[in-house]
Amino acid sequence: MNKYMVAVLGLVICGGLATTLAAEPAGPFCFSLDPLSEVFEWFFESSGGNSFTITGRDLPNRPQTAAGYLDDDKFYLGFTTYPVGSGVPVIGTATIDLNTLTGSGRCFAPDLESCGEFTIALVTCIGTP
Repeated sequence: MNKYMVAVLGLVICGGLATTLAAEPAGPFCFSLDPLSEVFEWFFESSGGNSFTITGRDLPNRPQTAAGYLDDDKFYLGFTTYPVGSGVPVIGTATIDLNTLTGSGRCFAPDLESCGEFTIALVTCIGTP
């Protein structure tokens, strides 16, 4: 994993770049969701205090919005993945441990077979613009 990405993400979530983030989002940061075949590409922007607005997409192309909150060494977030074309949104939650940059989560969709519990982990972004 790119050590630079880990350091920047830690600074972003810990608020060390809050003034920079107010002008421009930081990212992309990519997260895998195991055992799901999803990879999320996200950009973080401070929204005040310990809160963050997150925008991005699942690879390859569904748009996403999310929001997160930092509490001690945990980052709590909720996200929505929007359909392209027909379909319905998928929602989810996760908690990321800032010491390991991994965590657990759960997604919810009308087709429950395509969702469920997952492990979220920071990964190297591959093939992103």
